[in-house]
Amino acid sequence: MAKTGRDLQRLIRAIEGARAAGQPIQIESPKRVRDKITGKLREHDVVLTITHEHHVIVVALECRDRSRPIGVDAVEAFRSKCGDTGIHSGVMVSSKGFTRTAIKKAAVYNIRCLSLDQVDGFDWCLPTSMTVLRREITSATLHVEFPQGVKLEDSVLYDENGTVIDKDRVRPIAQQTLNATPNIPSAAGIHNVRIHQNSPLIYILDGTHRLQASSCTLLLSYTVTREEVPFSFQVYSSASTEMPIAQAAVATAELAPGRHVDLVLCTEADGTVSITAVPNSTKPN
Repeated sequence: MAKTGRDLQRLIRAIEGARAAGQPIQIESPKRVRDKITGKLREHDVVLTITHEHHVIVVALECRDRSRPIGVDAVEAFRSKCGDTGIHSGVMVSSKGFTRTAIKKAAVYNIRCLSLDQVDGFDWCLPTSMTVLRREITSATLHVEFPQGVKLEDSVLYDENGTVIDKDRVRPIAQQTLNATPNIPSAAGIHNVRIHQNSPLIYILDGTHRLQASSCTLLLSYTVTREEVPFSFQVYSSASTEMPIAQAAVATAELAPGRHVDLVLCTEADGTVSITAVPNSTKPN
């Protein structure tokens, strides 16, 4: 994952999302906020909304991937933008660092300066990639059996919640069943499986009474594809002190068309490593 343009923003969002996991923090990237003076919407790269018991703090992160370090002009422009959009605290993240004068100016404005540097790897993360297996259902047929003597002419099938099971519901049921069934073939290629279940939660109505199915059989055909997704190794640190904040290995996988997830392996303050999946619908560059 190269740090160019939106990719730097994705990296920051992924790392911040992993570090905020389990905390009352909402992360939006990008987020458009209305300018208090002009009334127009302005875009912040990453916005953290931190909810405490009695108040909310909004933090904006500006992600800069340029050919040279960030200078004073950029710091002043970001400070003005945060003030005009009602941001409580600002953070600038650069892949090329900051000038000394920019760091001094940012300290006066209470803007935090962070650096994100790509490295070859970490001794705590020996794999350089992760394997992504995708299962795509190509066909699904559901056969339902009821106790002997039950008349099925023009009967409508229902699930336990009373929702009609029609042809459009078969594919989601098949996907859910496939995900929940152990020992399903996962090697790359085409697979055909037969999944049988007794007393499924499938019903028909007999007057005002529900009659439960005695069994059902799901005939499935699906394709498994295998992809190696490389990790991007990043060091997140303070630009003023050069002290590391976190080390992170990030890999972006496409789970389905238009649905991406950033898998983040991140070091914690106590030395442990957390593993977090951060959903992200933005397609990588």
